[in-house]
Amino acid sequence: MKKIKLASVATLFLVILLSTSAMAQFPLPPQVPIWDANKVELKLHKISTDVYAIIPSTAETETTKGIPQATTGGFIVGEKGVLLIEVMLTKRLFDQEIKLIKSVTNKPVIYSVNTSDHGDHCFTNYLLPASTIIIQNEFAKENLAKNYEYIKQFMVMLFGKERGDRSDNL
Repeated sequence: MKKIKLASVATLFLVILLSTSAMAQFPLPPQVPIWDANKVELKLHKISTDVYAIIPSTAETETTKGIPQATTGGFIVGEKGVLLIEVMLTKRLFDQEIKLIKSVTNKPVIYSVNTSDHGDHCFTNYLLPASTIIIQNEFAKENLAKNYEYIKQFMVMLFGKERGDRSDNL
């Protein structure tokens, strides 16, 4: 990878990390679900050449008010394909991600990074082409394999039922 690409990867991870940590500073409102995956609309934010963040359309106005936002993600367009960061919680959100990617490039998603084993980061891995290489730490992989039902119930606790998970009724 060229230096610009490494810097771009670092920048994208920093944006995602900062948006996640900024949310940790605000107390969660008492209502559940925290956010409704059936209503979230994602938008594209260009960070630099071939580097994009995917954020909820409400993030810019609501984050400063302490209102929790849906999972953010992003992607980097490389010479041969796309590195996707986060696949989201539901097929509806995954489909929005793919549409945003396709608005920039027709290259395939060849890598997908899961930064967490929480469902809002990885539950739609199953929608990726079989040829996509999923990158995640060993703990996340093992924990998902061993504790999927527990993680799913944790997601239900946070987001409510009927949010569109592949095993449905999330």
